Amino acid sequence: MGGMVEEATRNATVALTQRRADLARRVIESVAERAIDLSARDPLVLPLRFERMTEIVRAMLHDALDALVHRKAQLARRVLEQDPEINEIHKEHFGLLQDTMKASPDSVEAAVDLLSASRQIERIGDQTKNIAEDVVFLIEGQVIRHQRTPPAARSAWGAP
Repeated sequence: MGGMVEEATRNATVALTQRRADLARRVIESVAERAIDLSARDPLVLPLRFERMTEIVRAMLHDALDALVHRKAQLARRVLEQDPEINEIHKEHFGLLQDTMKASPDSVEAAVDLLSASRQIERIGDQTKNIAEDVVFLIEGQVIRHQRTPPAARSAWGAP
């Protein structure tokens, strides 16, 4: 009986992971479209940290999938620890871009595209975090989703 429950849990986790991967693919396509739009405009010179943000998300995704394939709950938990930095970078981007739009109305379109790209990358981080939470559940049977997160580490939809 226990084997049937484990198999059903594994199948459900794999299905959720596939759905999240499909969402991530669509988000990446959206970010690529934003990049094309941005390349046609004068660049905004701002200290945005997209390179660091994408570096973290790529590492998280790699580790989350590695944790799933090799059943490493501790690695999945380490993935969760990286999410607050992505959220903080997105929050910084939001503030910088909001200030830029207020100061220079001509920059609104480019700033909105950059803000959208930041949000989409942050969403990939959230989906990756969800995969890691599923891995912990699959391996340990412990639900760690929806635990109280300190306010500074919460995901920002767009506003801090």
